[in-house]
Amino acid sequence: HTEYPESHFMTWVQCDKCLKWRRLPDGINYRGLPEQWFCHMNPDPQFSCFRSCKAEEEPEDSDDDQHTFVTTLVLLQWIIFIH
Repeated sequence: HTEYPESHFMTWVQCDKCLKWRRLPDGINYRGLPEQWFCHMNPDPQFSCFRSCKAEEEPEDSDDDQHTFVTTLVLLQWIIFIH
């Protein structure tokens, strides 16, 4: 079991309408997200181009730590499971 510092985690959430994954800005607590989440709910202006379901799914950065990305997806799947 590998643990990563909080700062290495990116929070991704799946839109309940278009099913695309969207990256949230640093500091967003996933526990505070509503049960249903939509692209237009992304609060950070940096990600405004992804606030529409018409926008393409954001690609993961090539320099992202793959293990962190996978761990984050597993965490999100667990969150979805408990809802």
